Amino acid sequence: MEREQAMKFMYDLLRLMVSRRASDLFITVGFPPAIKIDGRRLHELARRGAPEALADEFRDTDVLVNNAGAIPTGDIFAVDEARWRESWDLKVFGYVNLMRAMYAHMRGRGPKVIVNVLGLGGERPQWRYVCGNAANVALAGVTKSLGGRSIDDGIRVVGVNPGGVETERMESIQRARAEKEFGDASRWREYFADKPLQRAASPQEVANVILFLASDKASWVSGAVVPVDGGFLHRQDWF
Repeated sequence: MEREQAMKFMYDLLRLMVSRRASDLFITVGFPPAIKIDGRRLHELARRGAPEALADEFRDTDVLVNNAGAIPTGDIFAVDEARWRESWDLKVFGYVNLMRAMYAHMRGRGPKVIVNVLGLGGERPQWRYVCGNAANVALAGVTKSLGGRSIDDGIRVVGVNPGGVETERMESIQRARAEKEFGDASRWREYFADKPLQRAASPQEVANVILFLASDKASWVSGAVVPVDGGFLHRQDWF
């Protein structure tokens, strides 16, 4: 029963993580032992020593889901070095440093799981998201590098590449784009016209895949990065 409660809590938490910014969350685990994590602390993971401190505080963690960072959109001329480094300090180096620190506590105490939430830009780069594309390519490489051997230490390392997900951030970005291009922010859903079923994923659909990968049902999956995009990655026609 406790395990079922844990998985239900994890699903509810994942829906929040996918749909909202981490800084908006105050996370509480409702079954013993009680755990509270102020989501605002997640932005501190960009600071040196912060990932290690967090890993030490929660050294008995069974599942780590890395899902932080809001990398700016824009082409290479729109994202200057300062913004590029700031976003990578949280998402790229924050992920890597927390994985390193948590892996050290998890090793030899399996089964444990690390799930990295990345993004489809790592597989299908686009001009207007160059900083995020590069970050996701890098983190996919780290995920595969670790996952190929981590299972020997009782740890599975896997990744998820969501495509477009209907979140507050997605709506905000697309509304701004529609206002600029159409002069009408309310037309933002028109950007989904060429997407599968003319929509984006729901946070629940992404959370379901993360939960599966984190569960014992995926016990033989490691080093894989799973796209969650309704097939969009392979949708383009040349003929």
